[in-house]
Amino acid sequence: MKKIILLVVVLAAVVWSTGCATSKSLDSFGGGGGSGNSAFQAGNWAFTTSGGINGAIAMGGNLVDSGGTVSGDLFVIGDVGSGFNDLSTPMAVTGTLSSGTLTLNGTIGGSAIAITFTSVPTTGTITTLSGTYTVTGGTDTGDTGSITGVAAGSFSGTWSGTDATTGGTMTVNFTEATTAAADGSFPLTATSGTGVLFTGGTGCTLAGSLNSGTSFVAGGIVYLNITATDGVVTFFGVADNAASPATLSGGGYTYNGATSCMLQTGGAQIPLTLTKQ
Repeated sequence: MKKIILLVVVLAAVVWSTGCATSKSLDSFGGGGGSGNSAFQAGNWAFTTSGGINGAIAMGGNLVDSGGTVSGDLFVIGDVGSGFNDLSTPMAVTGTLSSGTLTLNGTIGGSAIAITFTSVPTTGTITTLSGTYTVTGGTDTGDTGSITGVAAGSFSGTWSGTDATTGGTMTVNFTEATTAAADGSFPLTATSGTGVLFTGGTGCTLAGSLNSGTSFVAGGIVYLNITATDGVVTFFGVADNAASPATLSGGGYTYNGATSCMLQTGGAQIPLTLTKQ
């Protein structure tokens, strides 16, 4: 279980494309979909909603298909008011793929989420989805609207962003696992060295190491846990386009250390966008 609680999430401007883009290449499960269906792309999937009563919801994680039964685990995060602000536990989902329709159902934090995707391709490989969702129970009860999904691309690479107040820059390099963890997330490990570099702030330094056990990608959701010289830095963001991610925004970082020349301290969530280099 990941020990993460996020109190501030801004997803209104975070929308990823479900158009033509390179999806993650992972082995499919079982014999593919049910009768009359194309092959379902197993692996990391990213979903976003629109038209809801409490703003957008982002969901993401590992999905697999076995003989027309689609199942997996999705992390759920939403705008303030939705009640979906905890990334410690994913939502287990299950559903069926048959004759151009895919249903998914799950429960998290007292909320039952029902999703129906229609016009699912019946030839080729399924890498994009569109449909509707409904939430029953919990803070977001009565929420309904449209939802789109896309098989996510690779997040491996070097990402960097600069704090607007201190001018300090955080650069992180990592490699995304090709196999999902038991909770449906895809762990991140440092590609080289500690995986973290802080620069800026005359006269002071800050070192850090990316913690692979608690840093992950789930759909378009990215969470980084960094052990710094004098504390802990965490970062949360959502990809602009999960199929071909270039920026991570909508959240920010927290830092509970004392070296304020690099990043703002105090533990409050500070806006920060990471851009792929």
